[in-house]
Amino acid sequence: MRRTALRRGAGPPAAVALAALALAFATPRRAAAYVRYKTATNVGFFWPQSCVPVSAFPLSLTDANGNMQMTPDQVMHAATAAASAWSSAQMSATDPVCTFLKINVTEDDGAAPKVALDYTNALVFDTLVWCNPKKDGSCMYPAEALAITSVFVNKAHGQILDGDIEVNAKIFNWTDLDLPGASHQDQDLQNALTHEMGHLIGLDHTCFVPQLDENGNPLPRPSDNLGNPVPDCDSAPLAVQQTTMFASANSGDTSKRTLAPDDILGVCEIYPVASDPMICPVKDVPPPKQGCALAPGPAGSGRDLALAAAGIVGALGLSARRRRRSPS
Repeated sequence: MRRTALRRGAGPPAAVALAALALAFATPRRAAAYVRYKTATNVGFFWPQSCVPVSAFPLSLTDANGNMQMTPDQVMHAATAAASAWSSAQMSATDPVCTFLKINVTEDDGAAPKVALDYTNALVFDTLVWCNPKKDGSCMYPAEALAITSVFVNKAHGQILDGDIEVNAKIFNWTDLDLPGASHQDQDLQNALTHEMGHLIGLDHTCFVPQLDENGNPLPRPSDNLGNPVPDCDSAPLAVQQTTMFASANSGDTSKRTLAPDDILGVCEIYPVASDPMICPVKDVPPPKQGCALAPGPAGSGRDLALAAAGIVGALGLSARRRRRSPS
């Protein structure tokens, strides 16, 4: 399972930030590029169907005192809007939609399931515990992770079998920043979920945070679709910072709600209209039995700590962190 999270961290001193920003302006805009999750044999992750059904469990946002940071209707609005960003991607305002992929979100008022290969793509909130303990008892989920997306994949050919999104409501407060009176000290749910759904469909971060896997081994630096190693998140060019799949987000940030050209290129090249399989399940179902190849694979290379997403064949997520501001 691949798990990714987006993290929050201390920003650079002001002088350093200004210098870095000036360098970003001086750097030419690279050609649009994206980073894809891949198996150990370098096969890209993908869904083999036209539609990806996601069951959202908004009542899991209820805390121990019975309170909710957002209403179920607000949660569902954020989730469906995030899904729509990927489902309606187009290269420009005058171009037609360039992807066949649809992410269909439906509400489930039942008990939230655990992250597992159960063929239910779930969106849940963790209000009581944010941990996922390792064998030694320490927590696998970093506190700065806003969300974690877990993706189960067939290791033989990259087919995604299941994906679950967990939102960190234990440490962070969530809101819809379009609502009157919403606090910009809180995290915008639609912003984070748009990032996490990018992981759900097989996209990795557009930048790299050096870190160790569950076995203590350094994760390798991934390359983008052009074969270029991705930059470090702390020194990424402005164009990379502006992508939805950049690995961190600030409180009060809504910029990830809208896909950048890099993100659009990713979904449209992996799921192009011309290759639509015309299969749209209402609920995810197990594939035909194919033996052990369907087992969850080893941890993947990416970790997105900005929007907090996690995955089973690898864990990816978005993290909250301060970063230098981009011009409006």
